Amino acid sequence: MPDSTRPNEAFASDIRHLGDTLGRVIRRQAGIHIYDLEERVRALTKTRRDDADLDIDAYVQEIIEGLDLKTAELVSRAFTVYFELINLAEELQRMRVLRRRERKRHPLPMKESIAAAIATLRQEGVDEFEMQRLLDRLHIELVFTAHPTQAKRRTVLSKLRRISDALTDLSLRDLLPVEEQKLLRHITAEVTSLWLTNRSRTAKITVEDEVKTGLYYLDTTIWDAIPDVYEAMESALNEHYPTLKCPPRFLTFGSWIGGDRDGNPNVTSDVTARTLHLHRGLALTRHRQMAGQINRSLTLSDTKVEVSPELVEAIEGSRRNASAHLAYLAARYPNAPYRLWAASLTEDLADASKGSMVGRLRGEHNDPVEIHSLTDLLAPLNLMDRTLRDKGQADVAQDTLATMRRQAQVFGVHVARLDIRQFSDYNTAVLDELFHKLGRYDGFAQLDGEARGHVLSEQLQLPIPDLSQLGDLSPEADETLALFSVLERAISFYGDEIIGHYIVSMTHGPEDILAPLLLAYWHHLCLRPANEDGSVQAESLS
Repeated sequence: MPDSTRPNEAFASDIRHLGDTLGRVIRRQAGIHIYDLEERVRALTKTRRDDADLDIDAYVQEIIEGLDLKTAELVSRAFTVYFELINLAEELQRMRVLRRRERKRHPLPMKESIAAAIATLRQEGVDEFEMQRLLDRLHIELVFTAHPTQAKRRTVLSKLRRISDALTDLSLRDLLPVEEQKLLRHITAEVTSLWLTNRSRTAKITVEDEVKTGLYYLDTTIWDAIPDVYEAMESALNEHYPTLKCPPRFLTFGSWIGGDRDGNPNVTSDVTARTLHLHRGLALTRHRQMAGQINRSLTLSDTKVEVSPELVEAIEGSRRNASAHLAYLAARYPNAPYRLWAASLTEDLADASKGSMVGRLRGEHNDPVEIHSLTDLLAPLNLMDRTLRDKGQADVAQDTLATMRRQAQVFGVHVARLDIRQFSDYNTAVLDELFHKLGRYDGFAQLDGEARGHVLSEQLQLPIPDLSQLGDLSPEADETLALFSVLERAISFYGDEIIGHYIVSMTHGPEDILAPLLLAYWHHLCLRPANEDGSVQAESLS
């Protein structure tokens, strides 16, 4: 269906096609009896929606109550798959409507878009100075939270995504008949596979399952959409505020999943370490894919374009420790400096994926890597961008390289900052035990809030104790020290952007914030010596 088809007609056609496809699948896989039951119940409930007839309610109830367990499961599955498919059709319909609306308004910006917001600010008299102040303060962080009730498996989500992609191709692409038939067969195969796939997990969902589900959305949708968001901001500023630049990181992401231990004993320090590993693994994989694309696209020859001495020097430096593969590429493409530099970045990203990050966060080893943090990732990308623009190749710099730079600026090498969450009474009980073990204070938990705040303020002025000598700790105290040790190693090795906020729930006063601040101080995460006179500089965990 081409995009020129009337939206409502296309929507109705999608509904019919998906319903007919599912009907064929049910008849082939479950039998005509199940198909007939599903159709009867669907027809009756559709009639009930238009006619408030209680006799229909009673009859539907009679049908359902008369089903054995296996038959009831098959009918339920039929409706589950049906509504999943209809949701896909509705999402595609919304996209059609938005595309038609945007095409109709062009060249005016879409309402509620970034372009419309920037245009409105200009029309209302916001000048460059005030706009720059707004841009300097602009930072939006969208945070994923844990939802253990999400029962849909990533396998099912992936199948639905592939069906959605096929529907979009049918709607938007100018397909040959043979191509259209191939896509229709693909949709039938995916719907059949969806019908035959277990809807529930064979094992109890774990925190890592929740982490992977959250990362699924970042990987399949958000990662590729972010460059468009930044491009929209940049384009709008160029039109209405041409002297101003788009902020490099005005939209970022955080997550509680794998860090929220408030009332969840399954979120341990090991789980947090593995969560950080999953975050970094996704970022490195996606960046490596993009670096590979740059390798194939930036094939500029130094015989046809002037190359900056800065880039030549950087490439020469990388060759001193080049792998056999990089040496092979240098011999094969001696006149393609940008390609060689991108290949070197690809290899660094691959090396950064090796080894055990979890082991490093546990303190078991500390293998060297080239790319630790956002700064390490941006440096080679910015070098390519700068040297291309300096030599008049802005058109080249603004393509695939610009996409990767935006993704690097937003996601870094950890996708999203991981927030840590714990409730206040837990921290109080742990510090009560640690103060006693260290011989620093007895009865801390029995003090009122103001007195606890006074004790904590005093402790923040004292030298950091040797926590490694403490033994016979409760599981709660042992786990808390293990967590802060993981955070200390993570920030020390990978940079501040890997960890977000430490959130304290059920707070009663300032003392409940000072408690994790003291634990962070004991692990060198705040109040770090920074001044020549030996005084300390206070800073938050985040």
